[in-house]
Amino acid sequence: MKLIEELIQELTDYSTEYNTGEISKEELNLKLELMISRIDKIQLDNSHSPFIYLPADVLGVFTNLLRRYSVKAKLGLTKLIEAPNKASYNRKARYLIERKLYYVSLHSTIHRNVQGWAMRNTSKYPIVNDYFIIENSLEMEGAVNE
Repeated sequence: MKLIEELIQELTDYSTEYNTGEISKEELNLKLELMISRIDKIQLDNSHSPFIYLPADVLGVFTNLLRRYSVKAKLGLTKLIEAPNKASYNRKARYLIERKLYYVSLHSTIHRNVQGWAMRNTSKYPIVNDYFIIENSLEMEGAVNE
C-alpha cells in the first residue's frame, strides 16, 4: 500500500496547492493527467511470495481486479479534471482520498485470498503489505534496445 499512499499524498498536495492558489486549474489538470498515467503503470508484484505459490488462474483474477480498480481510480481523477469549480473539486477529491483511490478494497481482497489459500494448503505464506509496483519504464526501454 506504500505506492497507493504515495499517490494519495500527491493528490492531497495537489489539492492543497490548488486551494491556496499556488497552482492554476490548468497546472492541476496536467498534474492529475500525470497521476492518471502513473496509475496506468501500476501492476501486481508477482516476483515475490506469496504470489509465486498461487495458481495462475488466481493471479489472473487479481490482475483483472487491479484493472477494474485502476479504471475506477482513473475515472475518479478524470472527474476531478472536469470539476467546474473548487467546491465540486474538493468534494470529489475528499471522496477519492477517503476511498484511497479505491485500492484499499483490492488490497484487502488480495490479502484475504492469500490467507485463504494458505489455510487451504496448510502453508504459511509470508505476510506482505505491498502488493503493487509501478512498471519500470527504464527496464522496458532497455529490453527494446537489446
